[in-house]
Amino acid sequence: MKKFLFFTTCLLFLGSIKTSMAQVDNNGWASATVDYFNQPKILFAAHITPAAGFPYTGIFYGADLNVKVAKILYVNAGFLAPLLDMSFIYNDGNRYNFYAGTELVLRNKKIYDRFDLTISTTQSGDYTVKKYRDYKVRVYEQTILRLGAEYYMNSRFEANALTTLNGFKEKVTSGLLMPDGQIIDYSSNLNCAFLYLGIGKKSLNYFKIKMSDYQESDKFTSTLTGYFDLFYAPFITLNPITYGNITYDAASLLRKMPFGGRLGMEFYNTSGKFLGFYTRMEFGMMPGVGFPVYFKIGVGVSSIFTKLRSQGSTLPE
Repeated sequence: MKKFLFFTTCLLFLGSIKTSMAQVDNNGWASATVDYFNQPKILFAAHITPAAGFPYTGIFYGADLNVKVAKILYVNAGFLAPLLDMSFIYNDGNRYNFYAGTELVLRNKKIYDRFDLTISTTQSGDYTVKKYRDYKVRVYEQTILRLGAEYYMNSRFEANALTTLNGFKEKVTSGLLMPDGQIIDYSSNLNCAFLYLGIGKKSLNYFKIKMSDYQESDKFTSTLTGYFDLFYAPFITLNPITYGNITYDAASLLRKMPFGGRLGMEFYNTSGKFLGFYTRMEFGMMPGVGFPVYFKIGVGVSSIFTKLRSQGSTLPE
């Protein structure tokens, strides 16, 4: 009984805090109008992307493109190229990553989301006091099915205990264990093509809030996509292994990993202008050799190429 009263009190306390926060400077003000914009058909981004892990480690530059071709269908494509390659100290070819895919809208749901609009900011001693109103605005939330393919080339790796099939019985951390028990040095460029299938959520916020009793207004123009993908690689190519007078298939001695997955998010914020902010973050495991875990985050600018057009005060179907 005491536990029940304790948890009930905590919930009521948290609820009162949330209610009081939602009603800060919200009483007595005139209502606001909402002006909805059309969703841009083309989103473009150029970015700098630091990456750590496999297949690459370094700083890369790239571009991403997302095109709305139908009400329920998007296509996207992009690439990464090295700006500062820190994977290995080898000059044996540039390392690139190319990708393309589609997004099929399974569900296009209208929801109410809360947005805060600051109406004034004043300085009181050492504190900044902001007066704002929060509005519940109707926006689109899409459930999407993702399907596509990626290809990375010239990823450099050296054989070690994690990448060989048998590992090492001796205290050796690098090299390749041959059938006769000898350990030889082996390194290779790895090329890999793989397919991905996943699901995601896409939030579309394209509107402007304006209060009738204030000249100030705020624009919320952005596309936020969160996604989870699974990978399968039917093609992983490695340099053959020559030992003595025999040539071995590298796949017969190395631990190939044809499966993988990732969790990520992509954010375009155009602010109703020609240029805006872009970011993309991912972590997961690529197909390849061994356990190719990676993390990358890209930051750059985005563009919609055309001005957003008003669709009126009602969100269309």
